[in-house]
This record gives sequence, C-alpha cells and structure tokens, in this order.
Amino acid sequence: MNSSNWAPPFVGNGGFMAGDLTGWSMGSLPRSVPIYRGINFDEKPGEELLARVQSGEDLGRLIADIVARQNLMERGITSATSNLPIRENLEAPASLLIPLDTPVRNRIPRTIGSGSATAWRQITSLGGGYGISTTVTSGASSATQTVGSTAGMQAGDVLYFETTNAERIVSSVTNATTVVLTATISTTTSEVVTFAQGQPGSGATARSFFTESGAPADHTTTYAAKSLSYKLLGTYGSITGFAMAAGANFQDQRGTEMTNAIYNLMLNEENALINGSLTDTASPWGDGSTAMAFNGLRNLITTANGVPTPQVQTSVGALTFAHMDAQLRRQWTQGAQGRWILCSAQEALSIAHLFDASGSTNRVMFSGNPADLIAGRQVRGYVCPVSGEVVPVIVSRFVPPGTMLFCADRLPSGQPALDVNVLPQVQLPQLAPNAQIQGYVAQELAPTTSAPQVYPFIVTVYEVLRMKAATVFAKSTGLTAV
Repeated sequence: MNSSNWAPPFVGNGGFMAGDLTGWSMGSLPRSVPIYRGINFDEKPGEELLARVQSGEDLGRLIADIVARQNLMERGITSATSNLPIRENLEAPASLLIPLDTPVRNRIPRTIGSGSATAWRQITSLGGGYGISTTVTSGASSATQTVGSTAGMQAGDVLYFETTNAERIVSSVTNATTVVLTATISTTTSEVVTFAQGQPGSGATARSFFTESGAPADHTTTYAAKSLSYKLLGTYGSITGFAMAAGANFQDQRGTEMTNAIYNLMLNEENALINGSLTDTASPWGDGSTAMAFNGLRNLITTANGVPTPQVQTSVGALTFAHMDAQLRRQWTQGAQGRWILCSAQEALSIAHLFDASGSTNRVMFSGNPADLIAGRQVRGYVCPVSGEVVPVIVSRFVPPGTMLFCADRLPSGQPALDVNVLPQVQLPQLAPNAQIQGYVAQELAPTTSAPQVYPFIVTVYEVLRMKAATVFAKSTGLTAV
C-alpha cells in the first residue's frame, strides 16, 4: 500500500473513531495515523524523516506529521484512571448532532474555559438612578403608609412590598416619608419596599443632573464575584467484536453506538441544565455522599442568587394569562432580550386551554376530506403585551409540573445572560471567534481479561452553567393545571 496516497478509512464517518481496519496490512501501517495508540521509541525518527525527504514526499504533509508527533509526545495523561489508549475530540460530530429533545442545551451558547475552575462577575445592578429601596417604618393596614423615604416615588409608580408579596400603585406622595396608595395593604415594620417595575439594575434613586461647576452622581455598576469548579459529565458504552463483524455489511456498529452514547450524554446534560443541584448528593447529582453537579436553571433562578424578589413567585395556583403577563412585564422592565418561557407539558396544556376558554377565534382545519377534522392546538409562542415580542414557549419533559421559567438570552448591553463554560479535554483546532465550543470527548478503554472482545468506551464533557445576570430571569412555581 502506498502510504503517501493513504487516507483514513473513516474520514466520512462524522468524526467518530474507525469501526474497522479495512485496507491496513499488519506489516505496513500508514505514516500519518490520525489517532495514535502509542509511540515506538525504538524508531530512529531522524533517519526516517531524512528518507522521506529524499523520496520526494510532499513537504507540507511531512511538516504536519512532525507537528502531530510533537503534540502526541508532549501530551501527558494526568487522570487517575488507568488504561487510556485513545482519546478523540468529538467537536465536529457534536456540532452536527442537535437533538430535538435538548432545546435548552441547543439554545445556551457554549464558551471555552481553562483551568480547573471558572470565575466570573454577575451583574447585580447597573447603577441606574431611577429606582427606590426603602422600608416600612411602622406597619399598618391602610392605603397610607409611612416609609423611610419617598425619594423617587411619584403618582402612578407601582411599589412592591416584599413581606406581603403584593403590589400597589402610588396615588400621591404626601411628604418625605408618607405615601398614599390606591388600595389598602397590610404591611409590617421593616418590610422592604422597591419599585415593582424596577428598571435594569435599579436601586436607590441617584441624581442624574448636575450644575455647571458640579458633577453627576456616581452610577456604579455592581457585580457579585462568582466562581465554580468544572463538573464532569459522562456516559459509558461498549461494543463487542461479534456485533461489529455482524453489522459490518450495513452500518458501522461502533460509530452507531458512539452516536447513541453522545446523544444519551446530551439528554443527561439537558436534565442537569434545568434541574442540576450543587448541593444534592443523591443520584444523578451525586454518589450518595458527595455532590458532583452544578446548579441548573431551577436552582439558579432564586432571590439568594440575585433574582429580584417580585420575579420569584411561589404557590401561584391556577395559571392565568394575567400571571404570565406580569412575569413578562417584570422581565421587560429589567431589559431582558431574547426572552423564552420554559415549562412542563402540564403548563403547555394549560396555556392551550386558556386560549380555548378566552373566547379567541377558533379555526377548524379540514384535512383532505371535509369530514376529517383536526382538533386541538399547540402554543409555540406567547405575545408579550408590553413589547409585542413573540416569546417562544419551550416544553421540556425535564421540567416538573407546576413550574414555569422565564428566561432570557441576552442583557440590555447584548451580553449573554447565560452560558455553558466548557473545558476542552484535548487540544482543539484553531476556532474562529464566537464559535461554539462543544467539549465532548470519546475515550477508548482497555478490554478486560474476562471479556477480551468487549470494547468499552466513555464519552465525557467538563462544563458548568453560568448565570451572568440574575435580574433578567423569573420563576413561577406551585402552578396548578387549568
């Protein structure tokens, strides 16, 4: 076999490892093997390379082979796991494999990381001078409330009382500490009062105007320092020699099994992105004694993580359009861009039932024969009554009934509100800026003496979900079916 014309037999196999060694002779292996099983240190590489130059071999191919050998020799395996004959980067096949059952994974951008942990700054306030933050100084059941300061309040503003978990509209401002509401509310002393329609990062009112010889007030963006170690996700797979031989006439059995393994890993990853828990030691987040996962969206969208209190609604009860409108309005006032709603099948059905019960125009569709009717509807989006934006409704089997997550792709500045930071496990090719990083790697494991013709492998990814700004997210729980 002329090795200068050799091409790997699995180039067209989607980037997966070869299912066979067809065309290779035991005594004459090609000089450029994409995946090396080891290095023969008895070779004299200098003499070999000289002979190849003298034979007139293409110089570019020769240089590429030298670089490949250098990279291989410099690569060190530091894992505690033994028997690691092969590791293969699955960047290309992972980029092409976009399962329909993983809408959250498919939507969140993936960025490349480094080291054993990632650190980032989460925006908690943009330093705007258009908010309020005060407390009730003496609780009362009245439309007139005494607060620490009414600075920034004016008629028409909507105030949120955190302990009471209620909103009230300002009728008038009597003085520096007294505000009159349009309806009675029962408050408690020291209850926190904020703008319900708080603008992006709003806090206490800050002066924006200044005199000719003065300066405006300091509007400083506030950040919370966040850091988290990368978490390891993986799945095992195996294929027997007999299965590879039996299926060789119609498909690459090994490639198929590896495709199934990476698809299964993506499903597990989808579950983690939604339900993952940083503290839960029970399976699938831990081994019974140690927590090994990262927090998913359900555990990230909390007041403890910086989500404004009005945007976390509990024990909601029956789902209503008014509730969805309120959550979408809160997101809008925070400047959320690229919004989407993540819910369970129960809430998807409730939305459809609400449309049917709202007196909306119902269209009856005929399929071919007029006697054949198509009933029912699927709600793919919900129009925000404030912005007019069609907000996609994403239904996932991993979201528990009674939960709706109101998410966003971007901040008002255009920065991503969420990303999955991925740690590459092997050297990746040069990637263009803004290219998504997948980070999936397949790793062959050595057969055992008890099962010498069972060829196992593992597909892994090292990653963590990062929330860049909690202010543009909202969560509703305790929803009941309609």
